[in-house]
Amino acid sequence: MVWGSMIAWYLFLAGASAGAFLTAAFVEAKYPDSVKMRVAGRIIAPIFLGIGLLMLMLDAEGTFVVKLLVVGCFTVVNLVGLLEVERISSFFSVLILIVFGMAVVFGLVNWQTNPFDPIFATPEAPMGCLVDSLSIGIWMYCGYECIAAMSGEYEDSSHNVARGFRIALPLIALSYVLPTLACLAAYPAGSWTQWGIDGGFSSDVLGYGTIFSMVLGHSGVVLFLVIAIMSQCTIYNTYLASGSRSFWVLSEDNLFPRFIRKVDKSGRSPYVGVLTIAASSFLFSQFDFTTIIEMNIIFILARYMFLGFIVLRLRKMYPVESRPADMYVIGGGKVGVRLYAALAFGIATFTLCLNPVGNFFATVAFLASGVVAYVIFKKVYGGLTCENPEEHPRDPRTGLAVGDTRRIGLFCLIIAGLFVLNVLMNLLFLG
Repeated sequence: MVWGSMIAWYLFLAGASAGAFLTAAFVEAKYPDSVKMRVAGRIIAPIFLGIGLLMLMLDAEGTFVVKLLVVGCFTVVNLVGLLEVERISSFFSVLILIVFGMAVVFGLVNWQTNPFDPIFATPEAPMGCLVDSLSIGIWMYCGYECIAAMSGEYEDSSHNVARGFRIALPLIALSYVLPTLACLAAYPAGSWTQWGIDGGFSSDVLGYGTIFSMVLGHSGVVLFLVIAIMSQCTIYNTYLASGSRSFWVLSEDNLFPRFIRKVDKSGRSPYVGVLTIAASSFLFSQFDFTTIIEMNIIFILARYMFLGFIVLRLRKMYPVESRPADMYVIGGGKVGVRLYAALAFGIATFTLCLNPVGNFFATVAFLASGVVAYVIFKKVYGGLTCENPEEHPRDPRTGLAVGDTRRIGLFCLIIAGLFVLNVLMNLLFLG
């Protein structure tokens, strides 16, 4: 049966490959000005055929090929251009919101218990639960700062990005809160302890999929599974776009190889960066999800620890008084910005330092890798000194920028402080 399913997949991909090639040939003959469609067809055709062949030769279970298929498809989308990334992500996002809206309706119609009971649980390891909760919350809402890497390609980004945030953030928050509230209300009292990621796919576990199973039967579970896959594809699609642009920004500051800035002939896609991110993501996809999260969460927390202070620095560099009146700024004045920065720093630091002490050395290694990479690329490519040596002078003794040794020393002090805090918090809360 496994071999039969593999043959079916191969025939599907072979057919899709032939269809893409014939479409490209037809478009070239009838609509010679449609360059994008022709190029996309010629790229997709060999990729699909190659994936099908690899499926037959290398992977009887198909997991390797499914990963390759997902990476390949969204790599092609990103190579075509950012507009196509936006269209596909928006289409998927609308479908996701519709299905989660259905979950809210189904839950409210089947309301049978108080979803707020209990407000506070009494777990055996309360601090461990708190860390898990904070980690989940950070994971759900992280990534929005990556928009800055693509803002140079937006039309009127200083206004449109702020407008997008005002719409997107409330929708995202409601898409988490309302379905959870409605589903909890639709299940028997006390069943919240059975909540898990396998809800709807296991009779012993409740979740979002369970409400679809209750109302629509097995087809409802399939619908929810498809939407769950779409949501992950949307995240990966935008991750490819933002990650490839981040390399571009580093290269512009002469802190990364210049070839990463190469774009296609239309100037729409940094194809070297896209292919680099695609290759690395395919490599890491061979690890289990938990391992990837454990590696990634360290950088996420470190970023949010200092993001607020970066905002404070930018507020000094670009005062509100000197900006256009219709430009969005963080409210609350200086006190508000400082409060937001302190909250972000406190939550990220608290979460990071509640990890076991034995994991802290791995954390240090991950964080130190950024400093080592900076020193290497600064010496090789020159950094901002190459662009403006007067504003960014070079220290002849170290080959780094003036003040870099002080900043590296401050980094070491912060690491030492985090280690002490990590030990204290483990003794106080985790025993």
